[in-house]
Amino acid sequence: RPRSTARRRSAGWVVGALDTSVAEYFADHLLTCENCQAAVAELEPAGQLLGMGAPAGLRAATLARVRQAAGQ
Repeated sequence: RPRSTARRRSAGWVVGALDTSVAEYFADHLLTCENCQAAVAELEPAGQLLGMGAPAGLRAATLARVRQAAGQ
């Protein structure tokens, strides 16, 4: 999987923006892909901050960009 796709999917995973079928696929993929594991680990702190009370407009805009980048 190209690195840019891995980062987009990892970002979508971290913020919970993947469609159910994509999230299920990614969960299985994450078990064996070191690149995606590293990307998730790197992005997770930002995802946690977004979930801890980021302004609604910022969260919505960020999720929209993640979905767009993930091709959804």
